[in-house]
Amino acid sequence: MANIYRDGYKIFPFLQPLQRSGSVAGANMRLSAIDGAAFIDFGLAGVLTPYAGHFNKIIVIDSAGKKLVGYIKAVGTGETLGSNVLTNGDMESFTGWTQTRGALSAEITDKIEGTQSGKFTQDTVASNCYFYRTPSFSLLGLYKLEGSIKNITTDTMIASVGPIGNYKSLLPLTAAKVWTAFSGYYTPSVSSIFVVVQYGANGSYALTDNCSAKQILTPAATGVTITSTSNGSTYNWTSQEAGFDYNDANGYSFEIESIMKPAYLIGYRQESVQCYHDAMDMKISFGKQEERKKFPMRGMHRGF
Repeated sequence: MANIYRDGYKIFPFLQPLQRSGSVAGANMRLSAIDGAAFIDFGLAGVLTPYAGHFNKIIVIDSAGKKLVGYIKAVGTGETLGSNVLTNGDMESFTGWTQTRGALSAEITDKIEGTQSGKFTQDTVASNCYFYRTPSFSLLGLYKLEGSIKNITTDTMIASVGPIGNYKSLLPLTAAKVWTAFSGYYTPSVSSIFVVVQYGANGSYALTDNCSAKQILTPAATGVTITSTSNGSTYNWTSQEAGFDYNDANGYSFEIESIMKPAYLIGYRQESVQCYHDAMDMKISFGKQEERKKFPMRGMHRGF
């Protein structure tokens, strides 16, 4: 690191400390990376929120080492949801659903709400059947998916979301013969489908009802908003490394770094320095305090 002098005084740069590091399970990650609505939430109190409003940078690292970088702005005020983009997820109509090795029909007596649920009956001897449709996702937005499923004569069933062949489970494989609700978060980075898969014999059937996919527009009180610059007003991530996994089942690590900006530095003819911060009303002193002189940061060539 180069020495910096001004008017014969030696000035030391302020070193930004690492504030916190840790890991988060993939199931707990709630990540919005869409431009204009960037935020992050681990669903855990006191992990992210203490660093809001203090010029802190966050680096999120997936299990392959790919990084997402941004600046923590403010504490979330509570989840707000957009409209349902899973058309006919209420199963009042089957228009738009693709059915494979089975057929959808109306079940009017056993339902969650509305006039009917969707009854999907397997019509081949294959071990499974499924139906799906493509929600109108905005890529990199965070979505909350909810619904209910019920085995009747099927063995088991599962609800998932994701690109074909790389699904994220919204509910572990269940054999329950009662209505079982599911709820999960998903950040689509490519075109994705919502799919219900049933496992059973030819002629077996199960029920599905009240499914939805809604974008989360603002984070919960455990989350924080993200801006592209320190204390900025553009709610984007600063950088998103190509190949970053926005739905990493293996989890993530994270680092939070202070980037507090000095209001001014004080130089000394001897090797000592004080650094005053407008961000947290904080003063750090090193060494002796002799022949000190205040230098405003504006216009100073920092050289480091």
